[in-house]
Amino acid sequence: KKSNKPLIVSINSLFLGVVTFVCCYLILLSSTPLNVKPDLEALVGNPGSGNVNGVATSPSVGRSVRRAEEQSDFDALPDTSSTIDPPKRHAFTKSDDMKLIDQTIYMHGERLNFVVREEAHVGLIKAHVFRETAAYALLKDAVEQARRQKPEERPLVVDIGSNHGLFALFAARLGADVIAVEPQVELADLIEHSARTLNGNDVAERIKVYNYAVLSTREFVSMEGQEEGEGAAANVVRGDTAKPGMVETRPISDFISPDENRDIAF
Repeated sequence: KKSNKPLIVSINSLFLGVVTFVCCYLILLSSTPLNVKPDLEALVGNPGSGNVNGVATSPSVGRSVRRAEEQSDFDALPDTSSTIDPPKRHAFTKSDDMKLIDQTIYMHGERLNFVVREEAHVGLIKAHVFRETAAYALLKDAVEQARRQKPEERPLVVDIGSNHGLFALFAARLGADVIAVEPQVELADLIEHSARTLNGNDVAERIKVYNYAVLSTREFVSMEGQEEGEGAAANVVRGDTAKPGMVETRPISDFISPDENRDIAF
């Protein structure tokens, strides 16, 4: 009669070996600090080089776009920001014959007043609000967390492709300073009007609107599909410089003041 005892011993040894390995791995994992960083190099350039979107920047601009591990990484770099003209803030004055439709939404306890050009577009705005509720909650959490960490300063929010400016208005309502960049001049007009005239002086003072597209290079592009959904589905198109209504492109770093030392909260 054959005995099963060697087989049982082998199984027990294998089980104990696996348990021991898992325990050692967990102990090692808990004792070693993780240094997990988002891969921002593809977005804003090499974190240690002082380059943002392929453009040499001043130390303060580099820190604003992404945190530097050490100040010394930037000390030896030339400051070329003074040779580049800063982007101009958008200005808009409503004419008497221009029809704008006032709208109001409530988002996570904040009232947002904004405008549209066409009544038919209100439905798309409502769909956006319903679809992006979680994104507004993330924005609110980021602003509140930044205020808790540094209560002496306002959080900084950058809204790229602002469309009708709802994220920008919401962030300003929460107390953040906002840089809103929108390539479609008609929508930049709406954001400027909403910020300056419909939401109080505090919001008006906190939002800076720029009519540019954001790319890694400085060039001129055209916009395609602006007539669809009041600009909700427009795209940046390169190469066709003969089209009217060209828009200038800038890297994100151009919109951050060289004197800006705050981190971008959202």
